[in-house]
Formats: sequence, C-alpha cells, structure tokens
Amino acid sequence: MKKSGASQGQPAAEQISKRIAELGDWRGETLSRMRKLIKAADPDIVEEWKWVKPTKPGTPVWSHDGIICTGESYKNVVKLTFAKGASLKDPARLFNSSEPHLHVHIVNSTNTWQPMKFARGQTTPFNNNTASLNGPWTGLKGNALPSATILVWPPHPIGNWTYNGIEASAYQRVFDHFVDSGEMADSVSCKNNGASYDTTWIPAKGSWISHHGMSIPDHAVKNAQYTKQGYKQTSVYTCGTVMAAIWRKP
Repeated sequence: MKKSGASQGQPAAEQISKRIAELGDWRGETLSRMRKLIKAADPDIVEEWKWVKPTKPGTPVWSHDGIICTGESYKNVVKLTFAKGASLKDPARLFNSSEPHLHVHIVNSTNTWQPMKFARGQTTPFNNNTASLNGPWTGLKGNALPSATILVWPPHPIGNWTYNGIEASAYQRVFDHFVDSGEMADSVSCKNNGASYDTTWIPAKGSWISHHGMSIPDHAVKNAQYTKQGYKQTSVYTCGTVMAAIWRKP
C-alpha cells in the first residue's frame, strides 16, 4: 500500500504539511494535532490531497481501503468529515441523528473509540432550536463535547484584535470568550457611564487582571490591593462614575 497520494507532482504529505504551515494559527495547530491522532490510530493510513480546483487548493484526505475522513479548514473552524460515519456501530445514535450535530472521535489500534478533547471552546444548551447568547456558557477546558444538544462557541483565532461597542450586558460573555481563546485584554475604555466598552486584545502572556463596571472608590481599593501583589496598572479609563482597568505583573 502506498503511504502518500500525490497531487500536481508534490507528495500529499508535503501538501498537508504546507497547508498546516500556511494556516499558521490555531487552525494549523488543530489540523496538525488531528493529523497526528489519525496516524497514531492507524499506522497504515494513506495521506492524500484531493479535489484541487482553480478556486480551491485542495483538501487533506486520510484513507485506508477507502476514504476515512477529510480535514477541512475555514475561517472560524477546522472540520473532520467521516465518509462512512453513518455505517459505524453507534449505540448512542450520534452519527444517525436526524438533526444537525457534531461528533468527533478517534479510534485506536485496539478498536477503542476515544472522544476527542478540546483545550478551548465553550458550549451552551440548545433546546427546541433555541439557545441564549447570554449562556450559561461552559468552557470545555480539556474535556470532550457533552452528549447533548448544544451550541458550540469555538475559540477566537489568536492574534491582535479590536472589539468596540460591546454593550454592558454582553461584556462579560465576550470577555470570557476571548480569555478562553487564549487572549488577554490590552486596553479597555467605556462610554456613557459604562453603557458600552471598547477593547483591544493580544495573545495572553503572564499574569493579568481586569475589572469593568467599577465605582471610583472600588477601583481605588482594587488598585491598592493589586499593587501590593506586584501588579502594575497598564490601562485605566473613567466614564462618568464608572471605571475599567487592567493590571499586569511585570
């Protein structure tokens, strides 16, 4: 059995490695991790590069006596599509669901199915085709997706971001989403007595703390407390009687 299909004269393994390198962010890291798990589960797997079009460079494919799955990358998601998912033994009826669903797992050499675990991402219940953006959101934090009907909020791509005009009622969930994605607040300001917030975000590094919606006396107490703990205030903003601030340890 050949170990790698080829496309346009370049071995498929090289094409897949090139795609991972070109992505360069969390999507490349995720696709690389999925590739390692797939190859560990089946040492005889064949890597292929299929469906090259003028408007599409191609898709990574893993096969063994037929296609097992594909690895597709988009702006906000990395997707594994299993060609014969519906034909697998599935007592939990995960593949045969009549509703849209996501089910990701790996089978090892002993034919034991292992649920895939995710370091980041959040979920909230999705019942009767309804979910609240206000949550409650539960971070995956190294766990598998729950066996339930859920809405998944994937991690935000790592990088430098500006997110302005966040309403006060939505600020905490947006804040939690960026933190869960591996980002840290670099600056925060507010408008109209804390009715909305403007923020910038950078990849998280070191220890940091941020608070919003503080009164001026509350900020003074927190600033004194964190200064004693070795933190330095790096961003502070006052709008009316409300304050927002960020502290970092040098």
